Amino acid sequence: MPDSWPFASSIGYEGYDDLGGYNEVPKSYLCDDYGRDNLFEFAPENGRYDVTIGVGRPQRGYPGDPHNATIEGIVAVDDDQTTDSEPTLERTVTVDLLDGSLSIEVGGYSELAGNWACTFVAYVDIVPVP
Repeated sequence: MPDSWPFASSIGYEGYDDLGGYNEVPKSYLCDDYGRDNLFEFAPENGRYDVTIGVGRPQRGYPGDPHNATIEGIVAVDDDQTTDSEPTLERTVTVDLLDGSLSIEVGGYSELAGNWACTFVAYVDIVPVP
């Protein structure tokens, strides 16, 4: 990540877990330190897309900190927990983009934890559907 990454501030952090057994994609992550709702927007052309999000981090699971992610209003990750045996999760949704802005919301209040929970975002993959 570049030094000017806008998320890296006092409210968030990024990291890299240099572990064997993983390709480079899920080794990096970013997270809001307070578990707040975070909105990421992308600007692909209008059309149909398969959007994949990877949450968690390979170094260890966080069973007490469930992950949440919504892609264009579709819940992709819903209070899902990672474990040491499955420290990262991947979910894909298909969206029809009509307004030139693809929105992904992560983090927020966890019903399961009864508190704000930190969602580790490892990657997002946006692929046009022919």
